[in-house]
Amino acid sequence: MTTKHTPGPWRIAVDSWGRTEIESDNPRDNAEDGIVYVLASSIGGRVHGESFDDFSEVEANVKLIHAAPDLLAALEAFERIKDIWLPAEAEEQHAEEMYALHMARNNMLAAIAKATA
Repeated sequence: MTTKHTPGPWRIAVDSWGRTEIESDNPRDNAEDGIVYVLASSIGGRVHGESFDDFSEVEANVKLIHAAPDLLAALEAFERIKDIWLPAEAEEQHAEEMYALHMARNNMLAAIAKATA
């Protein structure tokens, strides 16, 4: 699948000013030659922290962003095998579970669409 986003792997790094960043570390961008593309940076990063030097929310955001390509790949893989985990029909006694599976799939497809639109 062709993606619009910077391909992974991505890595979390801290620059010389102490800012937390997400950087591209993929062969396409010649990462092995020392070229670093900063995909996201905390730029001060004291958003909604408990104190001026509280970076906990920024660090949590960085971890979530860092995991995004892996999460997208997992959702896309799960969708490819939906015939295994999402039966076309179910016995009445399993109607609630079937409904929950369909709702989960709808949420999964919405997340894939959001990430790839």
